[in-house]
Amino acid sequence: MKLALTITYNSGEEVTVVAQPPEFARWEKETGKVITNWSKDGYVGMWDMLFLSHSVLKRTSDKPVRPFEAWMDIVDGCKIAEVGDANPKVIQQEA
Repeated sequence: MKLALTITYNSGEEVTVVAQPPEFARWEKETGKVITNWSKDGYVGMWDMLFLSHSVLKRTSDKPVRPFEAWMDIVDGCKIAEVGDANPKVIQQEA
């Protein structure tokens, strides 16, 4: 399973990342939720999407990534990416 997420930073810059099994496993461990319930109404919140996005950045970035709480402070928004938006890259700003 893969899920594309688009992060918008306070600077206005957007980046799309793709969460994969390592991120979902970390999310399940952290939340006690299971990925098979991901799409149920009311099950997924902003924290869930931010946690997955941050986990992707930590796994894929060449540079250190800010701790989760500090990283959230520079994020203006996060959403599930539309089909065709999944052009994953890591920007250097958030590192």
